Amino acid sequence: RRAVIRKGTPNGEHRTSNSEHVTPNVQRPTLNSQLSTPNMQRLARRRSRRFLLSSLGSLIVIASCSTVASSAAALASLVVIVSVDGLRPDAIQGASTPFLDSLVKQGAHTWNAQTVLPSITLVAHTSMLTGVEPKQHGITTDTGAARPLQVPTCFELARQAGYPTSMIVGKSKLKRLAKPGTVDYLSNPGYWAKDIAREAVKRLAQQQTGLMFLHFPDPDSTGHKYGWMSPKQLKSVSDCDSALGTVLKALDGYGLRGR
Repeated sequence: RRAVIRKGTPNGEHRTSNSEHVTPNVQRPTLNSQLSTPNMQRLARRRSRRFLLSSLGSLIVIASCSTVASSAAALASLVVIVSVDGLRPDAIQGASTPFLDSLVKQGAHTWNAQTVLPSITLVAHTSMLTGVEPKQHGITTDTGAARPLQVPTCFELARQAGYPTSMIVGKSKLKRLAKPGTVDYLSNPGYWAKDIAREAVKRLAQQQTGLMFLHFPDPDSTGHKYGWMSPKQLKSVSDCDSALGTVLKALDGYGLRGR
């Protein structure tokens, strides 16, 4: 088993949709100028700390393993990636997160991973799910009004290898990462982590191999609306942890974790 947690999108992110707060009086320079400005780089390092557990916001990777031969390394039959959008390491420490804490203890993790620039939902998640920076994958805005994705996604590679793939997301903009023919099951069942977890449990009854990506948007939205590290944001972190627990219990119920 392995767990990965990364911070979703950091404090101060510029947003454009109706459900997300737009930070006032923030000028957005070009991507190149953001990357080359020392102040922006220092700001990004300070704001964009991500933490990696076994499923991205914070990024968590849960792998179900089967040993195919005594001399062979354990291979994951199912990988579940959970992105907790807008989650920060200090928010994890300030909230009640028993399921997340258990993954930290049981798996591999880091508190020092960093996001890309610009550190906004669609751009950061594209990098997370392609493994390359924005200048390579071509997605540099959060509105969806961008050129087509120019590099393979993890879903694309999984399908090419014959594995089933699923995306269950809280923000519809992330559907943009589902290239035609690369995602077998794509759902935006609601906005909150509990909705995503409920749908994931249903999907696990049908898919117990391959790749599944889950996106919990709660901390990002509450952080923008009520303030970073506010009581309501910390509660949203705990809500995400409960949703994670729902998914973990389903995996355990099917005997998928640690297999």
